[in-house]
Amino acid sequence: MRHPDSQQRAESAAAAPALEQLRRLWEHCAAPGRPMTEKGNLRLADGRHLVELLETGDIPDVEDGDYRRTLRSADELPLLSWLVAVALEAGVLRRYRGRLVAVARWAEVGPTDALDRLVDAAVELGLADHNAPDIPGLAPVLDLLDDGGPGRLLAELLEWRAAGKPTPVEELEELLCEGSHQVFPRAHPLQETMVHSWARRHVERLAALGVLTVRDVAYETDEWEFTEAEGGLAELTPAGVAVAVRLAEELGITVLAQPDPATASAAGIVELVGRVPLEQWQADVAVWVQHRDGQLAAQQLVATLSDPAQPGFVVLTMLTELEQLVGEHARPAVETLLEGPHDGFAVGWLINVGALTPEDVGQERMVASGVDTLAVTLEVGGPEELVALFGGEPADQIALLEQLWRVERPGTQPILEAVGAHHPDRAVAKTARKCLLRHRSRVANNRSSPRSS
Repeated sequence: MRHPDSQQRAESAAAAPALEQLRRLWEHCAAPGRPMTEKGNLRLADGRHLVELLETGDIPDVEDGDYRRTLRSADELPLLSWLVAVALEAGVLRRYRGRLVAVARWAEVGPTDALDRLVDAAVELGLADHNAPDIPGLAPVLDLLDDGGPGRLLAELLEWRAAGKPTPVEELEELLCEGSHQVFPRAHPLQETMVHSWARRHVERLAALGVLTVRDVAYETDEWEFTEAEGGLAELTPAGVAVAVRLAEELGITVLAQPDPATASAAGIVELVGRVPLEQWQADVAVWVQHRDGQLAAQQLVATLSDPAQPGFVVLTMLTELEQLVGEHARPAVETLLEGPHDGFAVGWLINVGALTPEDVGQERMVASGVDTLAVTLEVGGPEELVALFGGEPADQIALLEQLWRVERPGTQPILEAVGAHHPDRAVAKTARKCLLRHRSRVANNRSSPRSS
């Protein structure tokens, strides 16, 4: 997955709703600050003013027919209280001698760093509503969600982003529900309902923090006049991608970063084979080559293939694209792979382009080259595709198996196992099983034979 650049992150962070709200709150609390109550809350006048100034959506006073409710404390304003708590935790504000005072150094913090600090503060405080302790058995469930919920949600959002799709919010809710039930199978009858609600609050607050955006939400009002959000699609913002990667990796989830193809290393480009869609990788490697001398590009790309640990699928994919990418520089680069750990792929490639003939390499290397290619076919396409590629008359296939079992390559045994288990011709399948026994015996004998001194 390609990460947004620093400018994109900064522009995205600057647009975060909470960052603008806290800027206004910071200005409102400029020295000498705002007086607080003995309990450490904002005074009612400040609370009412800030609800309007910050557009929190809190309702200070309610008058509905005969029902009236007057604000008695600023802590009855949940969204404003959350913003103030985040501001204190992030170092935007501080308490000093009974007043809420803006921290002067906050003005020097850039938008990207500011967003990181706000997210860390919000996660430390907990993103869900903290009414669980009033419900017996649910306090540990809420603690579980606040500890690992944000990271799990953001890791899921990264997966959907890598696939090029927005994430249904209901999928995120189910993710946290499943996780809570695994740890607390029967905490409380209201567990599922509350976890769905808390997961929704996680999403809403991450959106307020500018980490993600949410669209296509439906709002339904129940018989008690409570409005609930339903559905919706969530997507990470450019600033949110880096935040998501960081929090996911804190949970031990490794996120592959897709480099800029113009500036990436050869190893970085080759590493993406099989990890991003083929068409995307082809476009990236083409851009990478365009920014380099053709001969040097060929040498650098092929040098990454000389590593014995490089998977055969990666080697074969790279060689398949090489000539189209670097033209005449491909052949001398591929020749450097001969006699190395991926000799079989190099032999096959050079024969295909007419640079070698079967007589040049001999029967043994030809069969070994075929084993390497068949092993990749099995890995990528499974037994069915391997058997389909294993064409020709049954007698020819049996003759090939009689040669193949003598080749001591990592792919030999899986190939014989697959042909023996899945080939539709009984004689070919039976021969493959016999050859598998011979191959295993040959390998065991060679390993146990004493080395000559």
